[in-house]
Amino acid sequence: MTLDDPRIHAVRARSQDPRARDTRAKLARAYVELSKTADAVPTISQIVRVAGVNRSSFYAHFGSVGDLSLYLLESALASIYEGSTAALRSGGRDGLAATTGSMIIAAVEENRSALRAAVLHDRALARRQIGLAIEASTLRLLQALPGWENASQGPLRLLVIYLSHGWSAVLCGWLAGELETTRPQLLHELLALNPDGIRYRAAVSELSN
Repeated sequence: MTLDDPRIHAVRARSQDPRARDTRAKLARAYVELSKTADAVPTISQIVRVAGVNRSSFYAHFGSVGDLSLYLLESALASIYEGSTAALRSGGRDGLAATTGSMIIAAVEENRSALRAAVLHDRALARRQIGLAIEASTLRLLQALPGWENASQGPLRLLVIYLSHGWSAVLCGWLAGELETTRPQLLHELLALNPDGIRYRAAVSELSN
């Protein structure tokens, strides 16, 4: 399967065996390094050569190059949401969206070359992958809170999907170079999609008229 395969890759469980984690880290580093100078998304052959592993090792962990790019963001978001969960449990809800949004921007920026290559190669799939990563991490955050264990169901799940994939659309536009903006302005664009944000309120107002 290649990055432009029409099938969409869901976030999947990954082995925590030290050897498996080491192999994934090698592949991720190779992908990021290749993306810094490549005009297109690096191929599996290029990645395994730089990583020093065989092709079967790649497929033992990832279904495609797109799956690997999703893993990069998953890994970056994991630490973000651990911190967000701790903040919520201690009652620090004020400004949580802005804090989390800033950390997401930092995570995307840290992997900017690799993610930008994916966006330029297949915008729709990259947007879907980034949205899935944010969606999965957001659900983990909510489900860790007392009374929110069923966050993956019902209206709340729909809200999570809306926000995650809305944020992904903005981030992909930024990665593609379509949004010439500062980081504070980019954060403003993300927060505008939240239920108390200007774009969300405008959409709801238009629908009710």
